[in-house]
Amino acid sequence: MGHQPVTSYSQQSRSAPRGAYRGVLIAVLLVGSLILPMLLCVAASDVSQLPGCLFTVTFFGLPTAGLLWWLRERQQQQDAALAYSTWMAWQEYQRQAMLAAQEHERRVAHEGWVVEQQRQQRLMHLKTLGDLLAMTPTEFERAIADILPSLGFVDVEHTGNAGDFGVDIQCLTRSQRTVIVHCKQNWVSKKVPRREVQTFLGALMHFDADMGLFITTSSFTHEARVLAHQHSVMAVDGEMLTQLIHKVQEKLDQSPN
Repeated sequence: MGHQPVTSYSQQSRSAPRGAYRGVLIAVLLVGSLILPMLLCVAASDVSQLPGCLFTVTFFGLPTAGLLWWLRERQQQQDAALAYSTWMAWQEYQRQAMLAAQEHERRVAHEGWVVEQQRQQRLMHLKTLGDLLAMTPTEFERAIADILPSLGFVDVEHTGNAGDFGVDIQCLTRSQRTVIVHCKQNWVSKKVPRREVQTFLGALMHFDADMGLFITTSSFTHEARVLAHQHSVMAVDGEMLTQLIHKVQEKLDQSPN
């Protein structure tokens, strides 16, 4: 249904030059039907042939000119009708395109609203650090991905590709800086060593990211924290993660939903 205006508009555009050529041909014939008999009369060497020339002009040239004039007027009307129908087809095409764009925006907005509602529902069940420790590694990564938008990050994507430098999440800051995230689900007593932060720095260079987030449920050794601080990596330990959870819960409580 939406493609018909485009086809009609294209066909009518191609037929427009043919109508213009026909109009020119009729105009030439119109002028010729009047001028040619008159030229014959002027060129007549014998005065006795003059009445015959006048007869030709009167009974052949004038009716032919009238017919050609009528054909020319009819052609102009057809051209005007064609131009109008082409304009109407173009208007319909634009209307259909606008409706399609509005429908797409509405559908995208609705899908975004549904995703946001689902995210908030999942966060409502996240109360403590123990809830994170009880999750599977994949659930833990998704929970962190749910938390990040509440902290101002956008375009959050859970990649979960442990084989690719351990990058679990990719996102952007509001200023469009690229961020990569590694999630480490450790028991509180197990600290993240320096070598794991060093491996994450390789991912930072590989993805050409502006900054990194290394998030763990436990804590970092002193050497690991110093290395992270020196290379644009934010080291988020279990204590900070607990504070973030409380901050997210406060936002959910203040939300009109």
